[in-house]
Amino acid sequence: MIYEVENLESARKFLSTTNTKVIITNPAGSSRYYGMRIIDYIFKTLLQEFPDKIDRIIVNAYDDYSAFVTARQLGYNEIQYVNRAA
Repeated sequence: MIYEVENLESARKFLSTTNTKVIITNPAGSSRYYGMRIIDYIFKTLLQEFPDKIDRIIVNAYDDYSAFVTARQLGYNEIQYVNRAA
């Protein structure tokens, strides 16, 4: 199951009630209004609080190249990126 993390509060509510491991990701375009470092903070906080419920993390950089680069620098390997300039 893939869960799209919109904010820390709703993600905590969801993860506290689920009984299965989930893949977490961020909504497309959220790197533009949150920034990649905030998304990283949210992911790392959830991973620390719910290590047994998070299977893996997929970063959705959508068409934000700077978010893609920052996600790589932060150590994320699974990154969705769409190159709209091509």
